Amino acid sequence: YKTITKRVIEHVEGGRFLLLEKLVADVLNICSQAPEIVFSRVTIDKPHALRFADSVSLTLEYEAEAVNTLRHLEKVS
Repeated sequence: YKTITKRVIEHVEGGRFLLLEKLVADVLNICSQAPEIVFSRVTIDKPHALRFADSVSLTLEYEAEAVNTLRHLEKVS
């Protein structure tokens, strides 16, 4: 997890993100590249992003088995 954490920190510190969706997808992609990861859930919260709201957050999930199933279906089509 240390390696993944370092990669996420480098990516976030070195980038500019206009959309929360892009940042969450990028972080999830970094996590899912490690072959030992079979499931991950990334939630990023942006406090005070919207007027009259305490915060905005987005959660995305990755499941290796589901991805492998999708890849298999794509090959069959």
